[in-house]
Parts: sequence; structure tokens; C-alpha cells
Amino acid sequence: VQMRIYPSSRFVTDGQGSLLEARIELLDDMGDSVKGSGAVQIELLQEGEARQSETHRRLYSWQAEVMTLEQQKQHYDPITRAYLFRLKMDRAPDPQHHMILWVSFTPVQGERIEARASLDEVLVP
Repeated sequence: VQMRIYPSSRFVTDGQGSLLEARIELLDDMGDSVKGSGAVQIELLQEGEARQSETHRRLYSWQAEVMTLEQQKQHYDPITRAYLFRLKMDRAPDPQHHMILWVSFTPVQGERIEARASLDEVLVP
């Protein structure tokens, strides 16, 4: 019924370029971590000049599914009890700009849930 973006979500570089490691935790109605089957949409947004503005520029958008057993194994981390999505980017965002990570999860059954988090503190050159 809820979703949380882990504070350990971050930008990293590997031998092939820049990545956004997005960790997403699904929570039941008692606040406990659970697995879920559904579709995930992740967007990286750059906040507008005025911090209070709702105007954001979408830099990246990714789609993923966690429907099959293989997809669950690929994305779910049993240690953190969260999903890890390693998302490729052309280049790392400019650390001078305020970045927002927006995620929606649409379960096979039930209502879509959303979460957003600031990524200012997790920028890694």
C-alpha cells in the first residue's frame, strides 16, 4: 500500500558509463517490507529554478517489470528487502542542479502507488 525510495539510491559509474542505482521498498498496510508483482516506472527529474515550483524537467525515464520469478530474482535484494534497479544514463547529472527521483508502481491487482525523493545528497561524480 506504500512505497519508499531508499536513501541509498545513488549515482555511480562503472566501466561502461553512468548509472542510477534506485532502491525501492514496497510496504504493506502495517509498514512491513513485501514483494509485489507489477510494473515500475522511474523518472529522474531536474527541479526548476524556483525550488517551490512544480516545474521539473524530465531527464530520464525507465520502465521495468517485476512480474515473473526471473524478474523478481533480477531486481529483488533479500538483504535490504528492497528492489534494486541499475539504470543506465548517457552521463551523470550536473551536481549543481537539484535532482528528484519519482517512482510509480502499478501492481497486478490494486491501486498504483507513487514515491519521490531528493537525490541531492547522493550525487557521486
